[in-house]
Amino acid sequence: MKKLLSLLLSVLLLCSLCACGGTAEPVETEPFVWYHTGPVEVSQRTLEDAAEADYVQPKNVILMIADGMGVNDIENARNFAEDKFSYGLAMDFLPARGTCTTHSDSSDVTDSAAAATALATGVKTTNSFVGMDPDGQPVKNVCEVAREQGKKIGVVTNDDMTGATPSGFLVHHNSRDDTVALWDQMVAAGPDVLIGNGEYAMREIGLSESSLAALDNYLVAPNFSKFTTVLDKDPEKPFYGYLASNVYESDNFLAYSTEIALNRLENEKGFFLMVEGCGTDKSGHKNNLEGKLSSVVTFDRAVAVAMDYCLKHPDTVLIITADHECGGVSLPADRATKDTITFSTTDHTGQDVVLLALGYGTQQFHGQVSDNTDIAKFMMELLQQ
Repeated sequence: MKKLLSLLLSVLLLCSLCACGGTAEPVETEPFVWYHTGPVEVSQRTLEDAAEADYVQPKNVILMIADGMGVNDIENARNFAEDKFSYGLAMDFLPARGTCTTHSDSSDVTDSAAAATALATGVKTTNSFVGMDPDGQPVKNVCEVAREQGKKIGVVTNDDMTGATPSGFLVHHNSRDDTVALWDQMVAAGPDVLIGNGEYAMREIGLSESSLAALDNYLVAPNFSKFTTVLDKDPEKPFYGYLASNVYESDNFLAYSTEIALNRLENEKGFFLMVEGCGTDKSGHKNNLEGKLSSVVTFDRAVAVAMDYCLKHPDTVLIITADHECGGVSLPADRATKDTITFSTTDHTGQDVVLLALGYGTQQFHGQVSDNTDIAKFMMELLQQ
């Protein structure tokens, strides 16, 4: 009965997603701008053109993960975040629309570590494990596959860099909470771009001598205000940028960091980039509805930047999903006011999440219920072609 109910829920979610897919209807006569900084301006025309463009065999793969974002979070943001986004969501323009199961090997309700491992490796694992199978054995991740093909790799988050989601793409360890070990492995992995919260300096937490030596090879921006002062230096040098611990509450930090990462990763052989937005999870744990709405918008601005990149580089695949839902968020009972939106928990749930995509081969996900491991397998296949 439990499996039947889960299947029925997935079918209902798919019907809802497909019904709201396609081109969003304009609500104003003026041009809409989702994001604008420097040379990058993302308008409604940008998103329409990106959705309809012809895409070719990819050399670049972008995976964007909204931590804790459920299907209802997107619907609520679309309807009730007018003070942030009166003209809809960039995600509404993505043509491939499906859902994704998230359970881990050890539980029907995953944590972020096991979910990130599934998305990065294609292997289900035990909650709290990162980059390891249930037996504690390291499993090759998509960043390592990309590196084998001579591609650059990047990880961007507005959470702590040693959070479970970024760790799942760079680290192999049996505890998501072993901060020093996670940092050591993360630095040793040597991503070409590494952007995340820097509540503490890596040099101050007891890193190994080899990690400190590796860190010397990075172009480091000690805080967000220093990004622009170093970005034009040594374009081939790995870049590590610190953010502040509360930037997930800001509208543009994640989008701008995504733009920076894409610019530095671009090269002839291609790249893999993972971008995480953490606010929907943090707000879910706090049962903060306004935080949920704002965090969907924050993440969506970064999606708009990635869609603009895909339009300009049709050899790029973009995939959007979540690691799990958090908070058990409802839709308003009367569909007219957010006052009746409720939370059923302060923790994660086992609800299916969205799987949205753009680019070569991604139509296979449209109208389907996939598993999070399917995403990793699809990306690895693309990166090895």
